[in-house]
Amino acid sequence: LALRAALAVPEVRAAACFFATDIHNRGLGAPDPSVPHSIDSLDNLNGEALMVWGNQDTHIPYDDLTTIRNAFRAANANFQWLEFNAAHAFMRDNGGKGRYDPAISHLAWEAAFELFQRRLTFGLVDDGLTRIRAD
Repeated sequence: LALRAALAVPEVRAAACFFATDIHNRGLGAPDPSVPHSIDSLDNLNGEALMVWGNQDTHIPYDDLTTIRNAFRAANANFQWLEFNAAHAFMRDNGGKGRYDPAISHLAWEAAFELFQRRLTFGLVDDGLTRIRAD
């Protein structure tokens, strides 16, 4: 949802996306056929996206992570890409599933906080990193 918001709203300067499932297979619905899927809209990203993944995520095969990363590159998008040796939802301490990793979660949260501080605090001045369209 963070990525969808960043693609739809040009003023979004930063989006932190964790375990963004179904980008690779266009599985998160576009109920309106005139609304393109996220992977087909990455050139609409004006701000910066932080994409955080677990490379043991069974919801997103590793080859599909490569597909997503290549789509960001092809769109010349402003993004950070972090892969951790972790499972899907490694930041959720919901007990019993064995995926939660507090140390890796800490690193992912720190990356998100850094992004928001840099893009939302320091980024209030035009730093040249955000593309604003003149429509």
